[in-house]
Amino acid sequence: AIIFYIILLATTNYFKSRLIKHSETDHLTQLPNRGHIHWRFNELAKSKKNLCLVLADIDNFKGINDNYGHLVGDDVLRIVAEQLAQSLRKIDVVGRWGGEEFVMLLPETTAEQALIIVERIRKNIAAITFPMSTTGGSFTTTISFGICQLPIENHTITDYIDGADKALYEAKHKGRN
Repeated sequence: AIIFYIILLATTNYFKSRLIKHSETDHLTQLPNRGHIHWRFNELAKSKKNLCLVLADIDNFKGINDNYGHLVGDDVLRIVAEQLAQSLRKIDVVGRWGGEEFVMLLPETTAEQALIIVERIRKNIAAITFPMSTTGGSFTTTISFGICQLPIENHTITDYIDGADKALYEAKHKGRN
């Protein structure tokens, strides 16, 4: 009976951990989802003195889906997600915010430091050649960023997102990339 109980407990814990991981992960990109980003923001706000939030948006993504198909668009999302994840430190958090938007939480980072980080990422993504599965050709795309840094005290993720969204809109308005 004890062995059966131990096996049952281990199995239950395994499935519980998988369920939690699936509930916090975007299926397509395997990045944390919006709910997990909210949780991580709150955790970082409690323990860090400085936090920078960056919104990233793939430029002209609707055109990619319209011209090359949604499967190619999904490939672009996965590749960009991988590039974002590989470009950050272990203490940073990157997740899919929705559609073709990603959010990055950069603790103990100034806006000036974040600008250096996103400029490196921007160049790397612009240099990627994405394959077109139907014709055998290829294309490139770019990404735009909005950076927001506020004092953590008395600010919510909504305040940070609002600031980053305004900066992202300005980047898009000034020509993207």
